[in-house]
Amino acid sequence: MDEKESTGLNKLFEELGKNKKAARIVVVLGLAGMLLILISEFIGGNKSAAANKSPPESIAAFPRQTYILELEEKILSMLQSVKGVGKAKVMVTLKTAGEYVYARDISLKTESGEGHASGSENRSDSLSRDEKYIYIEDENSRKKALLLAELLPEIKGVVVVCEGGDKASVKSDIINMLTTGLGIYANNVYIAKLSG
Repeated sequence: MDEKESTGLNKLFEELGKNKKAARIVVVLGLAGMLLILISEFIGGNKSAAANKSPPESIAAFPRQTYILELEEKILSMLQSVKGVGKAKVMVTLKTAGEYVYARDISLKTESGEGHASGSENRSDSLSRDEKYIYIEDENSRKKALLLAELLPEIKGVVVVCEGGDKASVKSDIINMLTTGLGIYANNVYIAKLSG
């Protein structure tokens, strides 16, 4: 602070000291300003922090039905390559739903409080958790939640109905293909002969 500013502030304080009414007005205005700042914190003053705590809206729920249809098409395509299968139909059922995992910033704070009750020492600790989603901007400058992982659903079972479904060698080939390709057990696969 240079000398001119210092003398200017000193003159202001001297004038306020002489004029008590002006000093009271300045104090009241200062307190009113602090009160407004405090109130703004409780009435949506920090909207970006509140938005970061809520689940991301930038990505919809896992597309379960789309996943099933794509998986059935891939299996059907592979089945058509297996000798003896012929015309086939496929149905896939899921045990669990898929899930998106988003990056989050998690803060844990421990607050300890000490008190005395009837001469004995009483201590209470509390743990608070603050969790916020982490957002990034995409190529169109829109905020999107940072996606860490896409957990695929667990497959419950696969049903294959095909022209060669009554032949043991075809059943064995289909079971080996599905258990290896999908990571499921043989008892999660059912194969039947296509009628007609």
